[in-house]
Amino acid sequence: GFYTAVALEMQRADDAVQCWRPTGLEAPGDVYEHYLQVGSEGLFLRPLARGDVSVGKVCERMQFLGRLMAKALRDGFSVPLPLSRAFFSLVRGDRLGRQDLPPLGSTGGIVRGMALVLEQLEAVSAQRLPPDECRARVREVGQLPCTLLAPDYLGPAMTVEEYVVAAEGEWPAFVDPAGLVRDPQSGEPLELAPGGAKRRLALDEALLREWVDAVVKLWLNDGVKQQIEAFRNGVDEVFPVQTLLRFTSSELQRMLCGHQQVVWTAYISDDWLKRGQARLEDERKALEEHIQPIGRLSKSSAVLTLLIDELVAMDNSRRQKFLELVTANPRLPAGGLPQAGIKVAPRAQARIWAQTCAKTLYLPDYASAEELRSGLDEAFANAALGGFHECTVPLGEPAPRLSTTTEAAAAAAVEAALAEALSTSSPAAAGGIVPVSDE
Repeated sequence: GFYTAVALEMQRADDAVQCWRPTGLEAPGDVYEHYLQVGSEGLFLRPLARGDVSVGKVCERMQFLGRLMAKALRDGFSVPLPLSRAFFSLVRGDRLGRQDLPPLGSTGGIVRGMALVLEQLEAVSAQRLPPDECRARVREVGQLPCTLLAPDYLGPAMTVEEYVVAAEGEWPAFVDPAGLVRDPQSGEPLELAPGGAKRRLALDEALLREWVDAVVKLWLNDGVKQQIEAFRNGVDEVFPVQTLLRFTSSELQRMLCGHQQVVWTAYISDDWLKRGQARLEDERKALEEHIQPIGRLSKSSAVLTLLIDELVAMDNSRRQKFLELVTANPRLPAGGLPQAGIKVAPRAQARIWAQTCAKTLYLPDYASAEELRSGLDEAFANAALGGFHECTVPLGEPAPRLSTTTEAAAAAAVEAALAEALSTSSPAAAGGIVPVSDE
């Protein structure tokens, strides 16, 4: 689908216009190695210094995204770009804090770790101990295992203090710790305070608080303010951005991007929101009720039962691939399965086929769960590389890369579409919407 294709292109790690903070989760050799991979927290803006030469192009791209998402929402669609909840908090005008820092193990995650060290020091301070005992407790914080900062660390045993000084031989300076924001003049990591390059952090509560708060201010507020304003301006071209502010950041995330977690009872039951997951028997019941067999298939067809069993057992990644295969969107629409309108029809040929415009899966009469799973894997691989007629990927063989000619043509088509969409020559759509909360 159009919105899915544009969302994927806007997630490219090698894009000349770098809008997003890198995640460090990309896997070389994967089909999607050139795209930013995200965890459950989602994509967040790459902070920029005032005067950065890329600010203009990034803000133009963000204004386009705001316009795109607003038009999609107005027309009953979503744009499956995995934007974070923190992004929509900023759209609402909320101010972010330590809890919104990058997760441990990702690019910039060391700051989240240092915030955890700060919490330990603040807990010591809150006890109002005698000075000598307080200093001893502070030293104990420095001797905690380094997994407080890096949970995935598997090297020789190290303390927090040893881990922090390992890179430079001393505590870090008061500059951007991940080098995300560069000084436009020198190209060096931006100082967090005047003279920051000459100041060093230490195992001290006041210093650590100043350093963490300065990173929060740069990465989550001042460094992304212009981009958020551009996004809001894009929304305003379609309908007043104030219309969105009645919703929470979580509601905006689901309305505009869809929910990253594919839960088959979404919007049908409260379980998926309150507990973060649904009971498998409830998911099975929802699938049996809302996936519609057509043609010679019926609710009691053995192959439909096999498919529902497989859909219940799928992890989130495979559920997304199934939705993209059948509906051209890896997210469930607002309203969940009843609104997805997925149909299953019989197919005489040996391979699974899908017609996304009709949201119909054509399913061979598989005799076993293993055959069905293999057929789906093959269909997912074909869909990831452009569709059923462009190439066929036999099971057990590596997925071929698109030809240089095909890649060039696809890139040119996307560039043309983006150029047309970015154009402000056409008048903005008039009128407003009445959004409906999905809870």
